[in-house]
Amino acid sequence: MSINHKRSPERPAWLWEPAVRIAGLLLVGFALASGVVLWPLAAEPAASPREIVVVARDMAFYLQGSAAPNPVLTLRAGETVRVILRNEDKGFMHSFEIGAWGKTVLNLKAGRSTSVLIEVPNQPGQHEYTCRPHAAMMKGVVDVVSAN
Repeated sequence: MSINHKRSPERPAWLWEPAVRIAGLLLVGFALASGVVLWPLAAEPAASPREIVVVARDMAFYLQGSAAPNPVLTLRAGETVRVILRNEDKGFMHSFEIGAWGKTVLNLKAGRSTSVLIEVPNQPGQHEYTCRPHAAMMKGVVDVVSAN
């Protein structure tokens, strides 16, 4: 049995030639696959959250590189912040808690670090942060300021 590939005057050659159709389909498939693979690479990367390193030592909190105990942490309304807690207080376990926001790092052993990602509320205001077991000595203020 033979297939008759007669040219039709009303159809262009690329529609009736099987090799041309296959090549066209492969080209379209390659273009779509390339778009799927390359799209994430071309997309703009998500902004990394701002990082704040809080060091627990001498029964107080310090910002990394600062000598001021229990500093005010100034955050912008609506921003995302990663608070990294580093415990340098030998022999003591510490926590970091912003109770009003339900954000807590509990029982961090000496010599260890951990972090908590915080979505700062859109409402400016002041909130307390504490070390739960040592709240009388280890506490400070988070000051949420307007994002403008």
